[in-house]
Formats: sequence, structure tokens, C-alpha cells
Amino acid sequence: MIFSHFLTLLFAATLSPQQGEAAKPLEGPLPPAIQNPYFEVGEWRVWRDDASPILDLASVEKVEKEEQAISITLQPIALKDRVFPNALKLNQKGVIGEILYSKDGDSKAFAGMWDDVYSSWSGLHGYVRPNWRGVDGSLVKVKEQIMHFVDRGHKSMMLAGVNFVHQSTTGMAHTITNGYSLEMTTSYERLYFADCLVTSPAHSSFTDLLPESSSDLYIAHVPTLFNSVGSSNSETMAITKMMMVGGFLPPGTKLLLKRNGLYPSALLYIWKASLPYEVPYDHELRHRVAYKAVGNRNTYPEKYSAAGIEKGDLSLAFHQYDDLQHVHNMVQMASSMHTAPPEAIFQVESLGDGTLHYALKKSAVILQEEGEDVELLVSVAASYDLQNLPLQMRWKLLYGQKETTIEQDPENPLQYRIKVPWSDALPEGRTALALFANNGIFDGNPAILTVYRKKSDLPPNGGGYADYKFPLTFSNQRPALIGLMDQWVKPGKEIRIPLRGIDPEGSMVKFYKRAGEVGEIIGDEFVWQCPKKEKKGVRTVTFVASDGTSGNSYAGKQIQIHVGKPDRMAVISAKAFVGVAPWKVKFSAKESVGRKSKTKFTWEILKVGEKPAKGKEAKRAKGREYSYTFKDAGRYSVQVWMDGNAEESQVVEVLVLEKKKSKHSGDLWVIGNGVRISAKPHAPQRFEGTDFSNVQLGQSKVMEFSLWNSASSVLRFDPKKSIQINGEHADDFQMVVSPKSALEGGGLGAFSIRFTPSYEGQSTAILVVGPPSKRVEFSVCGTGRKPSAK
Repeated sequence: MIFSHFLTLLFAATLSPQQGEAAKPLEGPLPPAIQNPYFEVGEWRVWRDDASPILDLASVEKVEKEEQAISITLQPIALKDRVFPNALKLNQKGVIGEILYSKDGDSKAFAGMWDDVYSSWSGLHGYVRPNWRGVDGSLVKVKEQIMHFVDRGHKSMMLAGVNFVHQSTTGMAHTITNGYSLEMTTSYERLYFADCLVTSPAHSSFTDLLPESSSDLYIAHVPTLFNSVGSSNSETMAITKMMMVGGFLPPGTKLLLKRNGLYPSALLYIWKASLPYEVPYDHELRHRVAYKAVGNRNTYPEKYSAAGIEKGDLSLAFHQYDDLQHVHNMVQMASSMHTAPPEAIFQVESLGDGTLHYALKKSAVILQEEGEDVELLVSVAASYDLQNLPLQMRWKLLYGQKETTIEQDPENPLQYRIKVPWSDALPEGRTALALFANNGIFDGNPAILTVYRKKSDLPPNGGGYADYKFPLTFSNQRPALIGLMDQWVKPGKEIRIPLRGIDPEGSMVKFYKRAGEVGEIIGDEFVWQCPKKEKKGVRTVTFVASDGTSGNSYAGKQIQIHVGKPDRMAVISAKAFVGVAPWKVKFSAKESVGRKSKTKFTWEILKVGEKPAKGKEAKRAKGREYSYTFKDAGRYSVQVWMDGNAEESQVVEVLVLEKKKSKHSGDLWVIGNGVRISAKPHAPQRFEGTDFSNVQLGQSKVMEFSLWNSASSVLRFDPKKSIQINGEHADDFQMVVSPKSALEGGGLGAFSIRFTPSYEGQSTAILVVGPPSKRVEFSVCGTGRKPSAK
């Protein structure tokens, strides 16, 4: 489908009922006014308000492998055949049991799926998946409960009240987000507010197929669409999951959302907030340009390989997640949603340097040329809540320029002054600033402002099959998780695993792990206090590394921690796992567990992503030690086998660099809330985590800060002497977690400050961080409040 034809069809889909070809004029009294930035009244069918059938609706069916046009009657499933969720049951550990829908389900507590409508814009090339199945045996039949048809002409979206639509590949993904046609990009946001979630595969717009970096053609992070990592049909399982989860909403909430066009908004919020990661909702791991629709391909109930899911295989630890836990989190959240989430909206009021590419209600893009410091004024006054609850607004840097500043206008608290400086040290890519509205209960789907650092031409428009080729000369390089391997620990003992992440461009690397796995991450160290009565066996821990620069090119690795000493386990040691080409290093397996004098070790070194040779072509080195010279820069995997046994092998990644000087300053950075805290005198800010906000008297609030040594040499200091708290109210602030005494070049540390107000009103203090040669000084504040009267 060519680009211009696609635009014509799509724009017809978002016209009002009075303008659209297939829509009928409104009859009788006008619908009640709604809260919506694009519509004064609901112009789409809400089936809970009007369940009468739609006759002679154009659709498609397959006859002898050919698609043929037909007319259908669209109407909800008969009342006697509707199923509703059964009440959720938790076991002693608080885990949900089997997810069930049945005719005896609770229709008063749960809305069900009978009023949801799905349509395909791709004919029968992909379709909503009929069932959701969990690895615990849960099975929910979705397709037979919903209304569905093929809207080949894109003319019946409003008339039919379509809630979910999918379109495969060409003309989608970055073609929409990048604003090559403002009419097209606007029409998709308008559909979002018309109660319809548009889904599509990222396809070649975003792939993780290269060891060095992702292929990422998105210049904008648009929060109103759902793109899946994969090719045609990879997105359809996400629709199935969302419909099943939407059935768990209370009936009143679902009706309120659909009448106001915010059903897609609520489901996107639930999807993102429920991803099983140990990070807050406003974190980059939850807000992505493209997601895996299925957390783990092995959990998929049908054939999934045809959906091009291998497009994320170079970073599976990042893209994959516990699919069952994700669904459990979603249904719990949906069933508790007796209040609708709020909607964050912004408006760009003025812009200094930088070029405004486009500005909508939920997304905007500013192009940043080399040397430009982008400054703009943004209003958040249009944000709203369907229950008219008061809103608290906050900005969060998801990823990008960590020296970004956001200041609230003292004369107009609904306006913010944003500055995104240029940085030669950062790769080409996005700085994504998310605006969140909180109504005291939920955050809602954010609005996202993107500043795109432009170091070359913009990506091609993707409107045709060949329009995806784009040189990756300036793209963000993937960090490397080096030297990370399987470990073992005795019950009752603590294990500490250093996490070493190297970014080839010299940026800070942070580490995260999946929820539900053992241990915690403190700075650049994994810590687990293994309980005394912990059963013997293997615990899997998944690490994700991010340089936080562009929202792409992540690294990840899963390791196994054996509880109890294993009989045999290969161990690789070396003086270093990173070096500069040409680099000679000696690897040793002498520390392997259970090795004997007759144990034979074999070694293989491959570039990451390179397939090993087979048969006679396979040449493996032998011996307990192996010396190797890396002639070329790159990422390599080093693997050793004990007696050739695949189950007794170990593999680590090493990084070989070209000799380049880092473009970062070599200073000590203090990071709060994901941004660098400026050493220049300034008032504390919520955006940088230095304003602890309101804390009730008698209670405390703890904020975590990171330390990053941007130099290449080790930085040593005494944590007790090098973090000082001064000022009139210094006693209200206390360091509760100290950083390590040494930070390697590029290393990361962490410390935490607890604020306990001693009186009603604002307390301020000055933090002095670092050794004398690298000292950073900044202010913090917090406000004590009396407990509210009951």
C-alpha cells in the first residue's frame, strides 16, 4: 500500500459521523457533552448505551484462499452466551490462581468483553488471536465474545465503535510517529481520543538484530499507539490480552471510559504499569517505542514464529518478560479501577532554538541541530480527570540528555520552562520527557515531548517496502554487560556480584532486574542475602543494562545462581573483561567447581551474534588456561566446557574497544530522579529529586541518588567524610545508605537521604558530595505537614 493512498483512507476513518461516508447523521437528542480535547460529544458507537445491530456493514471473508467482500450484521453476542470473569482468588503467597471467565462470572463486579469491537485494516493478513492461554493452564476465549470485522476501506470506525484495530507493517510504525504527514499523525491521535487503539508491528522501524546497536527509525516517542517488536501479526496478541484484561474493569468505569473516548488510554496505562520490573511507573523500561506483545514466546498458545518475533533476539533479556505475571498484574489493576485514570495533555506555548516538527495534545517533536540548546515553554493546563479530581502534574526524563532542566513558572504553576542542552557526547537519538497527571489514585497514560538530536538526515518515511534503509553511523551503541556469569551461594550467606557495564560512547550505564527474582541492585552491585532455609536449586536472575541516552540499544543477560555448592560448575576468570584492540588476555578455568586433574576444558571465542562452526570446521582450544589476542574491536563471547558437557559450560561477554577519548568531562556526576543535579546554585526541584515535597509529621521519605564517575580512572573517597549535610535544618536530613569508597572509571554508586520533618513548614539543607577535587554542592528541601483530620 503506497503512502499517499494510505493517508487518504486513514483520514476518512477519523471524520465525524456527519462527514464520514459510511456514518449516519445523529438522530434524536444530542449525546451529552464529554471531556475530550478533540470532540465535544461522543461521535462513536458505545455499545453499552446502544446495543442495536448495525446492518449491511462491509467486511471480508476468505473463500478458497481468496478474500471476498461481504456484508454482515454487527451486534453483541447474545446475553445468554456472555461470559464474565470469576472473582480473583489469591493463594497464601498472594499470587493469583487460574484466570477464568464463565457464564456464572460476576457481571456486577466485572464488565466483560461483549461490548468490545475489533477491526482489521489488513484484510485477513493477520487477525485478533482467538484465545489467551497462560502457562498455569488458564484459558480465556476472547474472539468468540467480541464483535469483529474487516474494515478494508477504513470507513466504519465511528459507526461501529471500533476499540482496537491493527494494520500490518508498511506505512505504519515510524511512518506515523515521525510526522512525515501532519494530517496522518494528527488523525491517529484523534482516533486514540475516539476510543480506538491503533496497533501495528514495528517491523523494520525497530529491530534488535545487530550486536552493536538497535536499528531505530523513530524520531518521536508517541504514547498513544501500540507497536510490537516483530513483523505482521506480532501485535495481535496484545489486542487479545488487552480485551481480556478490559473485561475485568468495573462496568461503570468501562462505560465512563468508552463514553469519553479514553478506553485505549486506560488499557495502555494498565499495560505499561503492569510490566513486571522493579522500577516505578515513570521509568524508561515501562515506556518504549515498541513492546513484545507476548512476554515469552514459549507461552504463546499458537504459532508465533511467523510473526517475525526474532527481530528482538539480540536483546531478549530486555524485550522479554514474565507474560503470566504481566497478565496477573493487569487483571488486578483493572479490577481495582473504580476511578478512571486522568489524562495528561500539554501545549507548546513558545520555542527558542530548535525546530518544531509537530505538536499535538499527547506528543510533540522538536528537531535539535548540532550546537542548539532547545528552550521552550509548555502549558499543562488542558490535562483533565473524568471525575474532576484535582491533579498533581510531574515531568520525568525517560531517557536522553541528563542535563535537561525543567522549572515551574513561579507566576503560572501550570507552565514549565524546559531546557535541553546540546551534547557532543550523546549519540543521535531521542530525549523523551514524559508528563504525568496523577488524580490521587492513578497516574494515567503520559504525554511525551521528544527532542531529537539530529546528526544526519532524518530516517526515510517507511511508506513503501524499500523505505527502511538508514545508515547507523551515528546511532546509539549498545552497552556491554561484561564478565557476568553463573554463581553459587550457601544458604544463609550473602552473595555480592559486581555489575560491570561499559558503554562504548562513555555514557553512564545503569542496571535493572525483573520483578519476582531474588536479590536487589544497589548501584553497580547485585546483592542477595540467601535465607538459611532456602531450598537447594537454581534461581534465575535477569539483568538489563541501559545507557539511558536514546531509549534503544539495551543489553541484558540471564544468570543462574545455584543455592548450595554444585557438584560441577565451570568458572572463567581473567584480569579484565574489557580492553583496547589489539588486546592479549589470558582466560583461566582453574577456579571451576568440582574440577579434577583429568577434567578437560575446551574453549571457543566468537563475536556476539556469530554462529559457531560445526563438525570439522569447529576448532576449539584446549586447556585450563587459554591466551587469546583480540585484533579487532567488538563484542565477543568466551565459552568454556568441562569435558565437553553443555550443561557444565560457562559463557561471559568481553568488550574490545577502539582507542578513543571519552567526550564526557571526567567530573563526578550526582544523579537525582534520572537527571544530573547541577552544581550551580539553584532552588531544589522535584524534577531532579532534590525536593522531597510534602511529608506528614512523624513520618519519613527516602530519596535515592546515584554517583557516576565519568572519568576513566578510579575515584576514591571516604563516604562518611565526602557526603556532608549542612544548613539550618540539617538534622531533618540523614544519609541512610552510603556509597562505596571507590568508583571505577565509568562506575556507578548510590546513596540515600531520608527526610524526617521536625516541624510544620519547609526544611532546607545543603548536601556536599564527593572528594575535594570533584566536589558537588546542591540544596535539598522538604515540607512537614500536620496529619489531616479524620
